[in-house]
Amino acid sequence: MTERQIRIADRLLGILVEHDGRVNKDSARSLLLKEFAERMDRIDINFVFDTLINDYKLVALLGEGWLRLTPEGQKMAHRGMKNYQRKLSIKEWWKESKTAAILISLVSTLIGSLITVLITALLG
Repeated sequence: MTERQIRIADRLLGILVEHDGRVNKDSARSLLLKEFAERMDRIDINFVFDTLINDYKLVALLGEGWLRLTPEGQKMAHRGMKNYQRKLSIKEWWKESKTAAILISLVSTLIGSLITVLITALLG
């Protein structure tokens, strides 16, 4: 997300918090358009809605015309999008680190087994 999209996302999450975790989608869009009035902001606002709903799952649709904060969205609304993205990148790094550790462990086990077989063959 761009800096502007992060600001829009933070504001949308703030609007949801101000309205007890739920808000009419059109009302939220109107409030955002008043604050972010540049030409490209309409596209960014739509992008942010889609990203928060489908990718990050911080916001969910409530019927046809309403938005609501998910439990994760409720937590992240107070922390901000930058912190949320940082948290996601740390989780991804940790997942990759665990995968690498498992692979190293498997390779070490295979090498140990191979050495054992070779020593047994040489001595036996």
